[in-house]
Amino acid sequence: MESIATGQAAVTGKFDGFVKLLKKVPGFAKAVGGSFEAFKKWYDSLSWAVKAPLTIANVGSNLYGIWQVFH
Repeated sequence: MESIATGQAAVTGKFDGFVKLLKKVPGFAKAVGGSFEAFKKWYDSLSWAVKAPLTIANVGSNLYGIWQVFH
C-alpha cells in the first residue's frame, strides 16, 4: 500500500527500465519534477554520449509517458 501511495508502484510498470536508465543521468530528478516542456528541453540538451544509450533503449519515444508517471 505504501508503494502505491508514494507513486513507486506506478514506476515499476512498463517504463521501469527507462526510468532506471534515466535516474543515472544527472539532473533527471529535477527535470522530471517540472513541466513536460522543461523535461523535454533537459532531455534534448543532453550530450550525445549520454543520449546514445538512451536512444538505443528507445527512451526518447516515451518521454511524455515517463514524465507523466511522476505527475
